[in-house]
Amino acid sequence: MKKVAIINPYASGSYLYAELKRHKIATVALYTAPCDELPEYVRESAEVFDKQIFLKTANLEDAIEILRAEEVSYVINGFEHITWFTDLINEKLLPEYANSPSTSSLRQDKSLQTEILKKNDISHIKQIVVNINQECLSTIEQHIGYPCFMKPKNGTASIGTYIANTRHELLEIVDLIKSTQNSLVSLNEYIVQEVIVGEEIVVDSFSFNGEHYISVVARYEKSFINKKPVYRYVEIVEDQKIWDMIAGYTKSCLNVIGLNNGFAHTELFRLQDGSFRLIEVNPRISGGKGIINKMATACNLKNQVDLFNEVIFNKNFNGNKFLSLSGYARALFVFKLTNTKIKEPAIDNLDLNSLVEYNLLATIGSISKTKSLDITGCAMIILLYNINKRQLEKDTATLFRLEESDDLI
Repeated sequence: MKKVAIINPYASGSYLYAELKRHKIATVALYTAPCDELPEYVRESAEVFDKQIFLKTANLEDAIEILRAEEVSYVINGFEHITWFTDLINEKLLPEYANSPSTSSLRQDKSLQTEILKKNDISHIKQIVVNINQECLSTIEQHIGYPCFMKPKNGTASIGTYIANTRHELLEIVDLIKSTQNSLVSLNEYIVQEVIVGEEIVVDSFSFNGEHYISVVARYEKSFINKKPVYRYVEIVEDQKIWDMIAGYTKSCLNVIGLNNGFAHTELFRLQDGSFRLIEVNPRISGGKGIINKMATACNLKNQVDLFNEVIFNKNFNGNKFLSLSGYARALFVFKLTNTKIKEPAIDNLDLNSLVEYNLLATIGSISKTKSLDITGCAMIILLYNINKRQLEKDTATLFRLEESDDLI
C-alpha cells in the first residue's frame, strides 16, 4: 500500500490530498499544534486527508512513534517553517529520503539562502537583515539605499512585503509593520534587499537523491498597489531555451542549500541581460491552492505530484519534457477593491472560451474589501487555458475590467 505523511500541510493542502488520492496514495496529515490553534487560512476540513493527527507541540519522539505505527513510506514537508522537524523525522524514520538536518536552516531561513549563494559565487541579491525599529532606517540607508524591498525573515506568500522609495515611505512602513500582527509569520526581523528590475519567475520541482525534476517554469505578472507587490497572474514560460536556462540556475540553488529530496517552489528574477537572482526557495509543494500545478496539468505537463509518484513509487526517472507543453495556461488573482458585499461570481454568466475553473476564496455576503494585497487577501483565483493565446488575452482583459468595476464578485 502506498502511504505518505505530510507534516503541517499548510500549502495547497486540499490540492495535495486530491492529487495523492488520484494516484491511490493514502495520506496522514500530522500537525504540530492542536486544531483550534491553526491559522484559519491553512486549516482544512476533516474530510481532507485520510487521517488527521494533531500533536500538542513539535515533539520528535511522538511523531516518530505515530508515523512508524502508520507505516508510511514517505514523509512530505508541508510548510517551510517546519522544515527542521521534517528533516529530523526523515533522518530517523526514512533516511533514504532525508535532507540533512545540519543544513535545515539553509532551506528554512531565506536570508541564509542568499548568503550561501554568495559563498558559492552564484548570482544573488544584495541584502541585510534588520530588526524593525526606528534605528533600522540608518542601517538600511547605509547598506541598501532606495528603492529597497522588504520582506519578513520567516515570511511566506508575500505576507508583510513592502517597497520603499524614500525615507518618508520607509518611516510609514516601519510604523505599519510595528502595528501589524500575523498568525503565520513573525514581523520582527526583516530582510531588506536592493530592488531588482526583472521578470519574476517560479519553478516547481521534485527532487530525489540530488536529482531535480522540473514540473513547470512560469512567470508572474505583478503590479504595485499601495507600495505592495500584487500578483495579477502567472503563466507558463513558452521559450524552451529560457526554460532550460532557468531550470539550470534553479538546480544550482537547490544543490547549495542541500535540498536533495522533496518538493520545492523556487522564486527568482530573470534580468534583462539574461542573468538570474534568487528570491527564495520554499521546500514544499507550490501554494496558491495548487494553481500552478493545475496549469501544468492543463498544458499536458507532469505536475509535482505526478513527478513524486513516478519517481518514488514507479521508479520512473524520465521527468518532464518541455516538448509535451501544449496550449497556454494562465492563473488570475482577483481582489475585492471596494467596501461592498461579496456577490455571487458573475463569471458563470460570461462567455469565456478559456475558463477552466475558479476558486472563490471569499464568503458570499461578507463585506470583504481586501485589506492585505498578498495571496492571503486574494478573493478568487481563476484558471484559464486556451490553444489560442489571443483568446486567452481577451478573456483576461474582460475579467480584470470586471474586477476594477466591482462587477465580478
